[in-house]
Amino acid sequence: MLLAYLQLGARRSEVLRLRWEDVDFREGRTRLTIRKRMRGSLEEDWLPLRDELFHALLTHRQTNRSEWVFPDPRTGKPDEQRQHRMKELSAWAGVRHFVLHAIRHLTASILANEGVPLILIQVCCGPKFPTPPSAICIDWRN
Repeated sequence: MLLAYLQLGARRSEVLRLRWEDVDFREGRTRLTIRKRMRGSLEEDWLPLRDELFHALLTHRQTNRSEWVFPDPRTGKPDEQRQHRMKELSAWAGVRHFVLHAIRHLTASILANEGVPLILIQVCCGPKFPTPPSAICIDWRN
C-alpha cells in the first residue's frame, strides 16, 4: 500500500477507493477517482504504473479476492483504520512517525529530481497540490 502512495502520489481516500477494476494490467495504468473541487463530483484520472508497483500489484492480486485493492482483512471493505495504525507501524519499522499525506510531497520531490516537468508532477499529484513541488524539492543525489 505504501508503494502505491509513493508511486501514484495519491491521497489516502484515492488509494482506499481503488478497486481491481481500476487497475489495468494490460495497459500498465491505474485509474484514480479524484475530487478536484471542494464538494465536487468525483473525476477519473488514469496514471501509468511504474514497473515496481505493477509487479507488486500483480503479486498482490494473486492472493487478494476482494473487489478492493487494499481491503481490511477482517471486513473485505476499504481499511479506514490504516492511517490510525501508522504510529505503531512506524515504531515497528524503526522510523520516525509520519502521516500518509507526507508521501505526496515526497513523490513530488522524487519526480522533480528525476527531471519530470512540473506540469506532469501536478497531473500526478493533483491540480490542487497544496505546495508547488518546486518549493519542496530536495536533491536526493547530494
